[in-house]
Amino acid sequence: NASLGIDGFSYNFFGSESFELSALVEPRWSFTDPDDSSLFDGIERDTALEAGLAANVNLGHIYFEGRALQDISAVHKGHEGSLKVGFQRSFGDIGFDFGLGSTYRNKDLNLHLYGVKLDEATATLTQYNPDDTIQPFIEGNVVVTIGNSMSVVAFGRMEEIADEIEASPLVSRSAEGTAGLLFLKSF
Repeated sequence: NASLGIDGFSYNFFGSESFELSALVEPRWSFTDPDDSSLFDGIERDTALEAGLAANVNLGHIYFEGRALQDISAVHKGHEGSLKVGFQRSFGDIGFDFGLGSTYRNKDLNLHLYGVKLDEATATLTQYNPDDTIQPFIEGNVVVTIGNSMSVVAFGRMEEIADEIEASPLVSRSAEGTAGLLFLKSF
């Protein structure tokens, strides 16, 4: 009923065949600047700790998922919520999961993620305070089971960046995404 990892802690405190409710405690890791760009000089963001709830309604191959998180560490004092509808299906040892949804972030969280605070503004970087946003996303994964104790997971997620965020002097794209490959071994 509980899981702990780099993405945080979750505890499923209510579950049935078609409904689950979980408590969440998750870090919101500070961003990194791998290119050491001068654009981010003087901009520091601490890692925040957020808590909230997640609910999942499973209707067979279709499911609905909702999440809500609030900063409990007073780093950004913001919150976010997301809703997703998904489709999952297995064919032998191969499982597919595909979802569409959107994420709401309030202005405090957006300032932490994409804004330029007054004390961070320079002659070449103007102050920027984004407002609340709703950003749609698409995500999916494929799981291939190998034997009794091993699986390979390919995953990806693409989120469209709202115009309010795209206008930030720190943002130079209209979408952001992640993709990866995991090898899981059960002991």
